[in-house]
Amino acid sequence: MAVAPVTTLQVVQAGLETTIGTLVPATRVVDFLPGQAVMRRTVDSLIVPRAGSRSGGATAWGGAEDVELDIPFYVTPDDWPWWGNLFIQPLTTGTGAGANKTYAQTPPDTNVGFNAGNALGSASFEVGGKDTWPSEFKIAGCIGKTLDLTIKPNTVWEAKTTLMGMLTTQAAKTAALSNRTFAAYATGPNTKVYLDSASAFGTTQLVGRSVSADIKLDLKPQARHTLDGLATPYRLAIPDPYTITAKVIAEFSALTEYNAWTAKTSQRLRLAYTGPVLGSGNYQIFWDIGGVWGTSMPIANDKGVFTVELDLLQLYDSSLSAAHMWTTVQSVSPLV
Repeated sequence: MAVAPVTTLQVVQAGLETTIGTLVPATRVVDFLPGQAVMRRTVDSLIVPRAGSRSGGATAWGGAEDVELDIPFYVTPDDWPWWGNLFIQPLTTGTGAGANKTYAQTPPDTNVGFNAGNALGSASFEVGGKDTWPSEFKIAGCIGKTLDLTIKPNTVWEAKTTLMGMLTTQAAKTAALSNRTFAAYATGPNTKVYLDSASAFGTTQLVGRSVSADIKLDLKPQARHTLDGLATPYRLAIPDPYTITAKVIAEFSALTEYNAWTAKTSQRLRLAYTGPVLGSGNYQIFWDIGGVWGTSMPIANDKGVFTVELDLLQLYDSSLSAAHMWTTVQSVSPLV
């Protein structure tokens, strides 16, 4: 396999697709952390040996092509449901008659099988490097692969995503798109952690105890190469269940979580950001996750204060009709 070098990106813009894999022009500049967005494109090498020779191959042909994008970004309420289209559920219109637009995104509980487009939205990305490039790469059929969200008390929520694409071409990017500004960023100082068992999500806050939170989501997509005259994938499949894990570091002050871990009691975790005033309410992001504490519950010493590592493994929650759910209140509808 011949592997193209990792390309650090300076241009990232995208548009949501109507049909997965059908290229559309970009409609937005994608916000990302400078110097950390990369493209990985691989092209297999099919080498034909030279008969009777010790020199190796006589000729080579291009084989299967695959492409992935790594795009880290700081989380904003205005962008979060757009990313939810690629990782959770396609939804481009929020509810609400006023300035507050609510997006409730829940992954389907049924097996989506051979076509990722049955369950997810997809996007065409336009990516490039230095301004001296002859033209940018356009990548159709991009869906979410993995998402890692980190929340700390004195930082902005940081998300690291990996996307899988289908078709790559090289052409000039869509012109005249401007960088966007945001009224709110999700920050640690405006975040609360809630933990319940029998009660509804968001009932009981871990007051004065939560130190950090890290959520990992893996959709496990597969690039399916078929005998259809294509080097690129014919489709992206998601035959296996997604996995989602949550790790919360909290000060150890009671046996509540310890007892729930021993008894394997079902848990309901909510990470809740509340931002500036918006219309009749506020900018908000909720990530609700149902689960059970994992096989271990390590206790550590953090500058003289004992902390416990709460590792949540996903469980189906009947109130969500899934294992997790995103709810976002923001100002943009429809999404572009």
